Amino acid sequence: MSSAILVGTFPDKMQPLFNEDANCKDFPSVHLFNEKMDTITLLERENQDNDRGIEIPKLMYHFASGDFNDFIVQHMQSSLYHNDFVLKIGKEGLYAVSDKSDEPIRKSTKEEEFSMLEELKFLDQSFDRAFDADFKLVNNGYNTHDDMDQEIELAAYRYDAGKNLYLNRAIPAKELDYKSTDYHYDGILMKFDQIKGKSEPQTTVKILPNPIFIANCDN
Repeated sequence: MSSAILVGTFPDKMQPLFNEDANCKDFPSVHLFNEKMDTITLLERENQDNDRGIEIPKLMYHFASGDFNDFIVQHMQSSLYHNDFVLKIGKEGLYAVSDKSDEPIRKSTKEEEFSMLEELKFLDQSFDRAFDADFKLVNNGYNTHDDMDQEIELAAYRYDAGKNLYLNRAIPAKELDYKSTDYHYDGILMKFDQIKGKSEPQTTVKILPNPIFIANCDN
């Protein structure tokens, strides 16, 4: 975690999301602003790269807040998940660029290849579903449950207008745990609709000195 992400009123009141060299934090990190912003702007302070060393260009993202006042920020770029494999050609075969081992990549068996293809297919569909989702279903711990791990249909829930929550029809009302922070708990969910934003190359902004969250540990 670092101060690479900026958030705030563009372009004069942008704050680092976390302090420099933040080394621990509670999940989720929730911040209440004193006033509602008409537009939410996010900037990447540094060029990001994925695990293969491919640099991702710096962008800024603008989102009109509309009638909403409760938001989840999920930073996902397709370029972080879809890229070419890079291999080295050696005397005895192909070698992974990031692997310092002298052993070449072993050819998979048919059984292993089939298993790998099925796993890759599942991951590809999961990423596509996450990118294309019109809304997020989130439990009390702000863990999402509608994209990467499984799909949850709202038809399986009844809506409580007073609490603005979706309640699992399969769980008796007396057994619903409104305070559960269990990662996989799906008895009570909040629905967050996706706000369509626009992205463009970054321009110069004024960065305020104080971050929104401070995350420091002794160790």
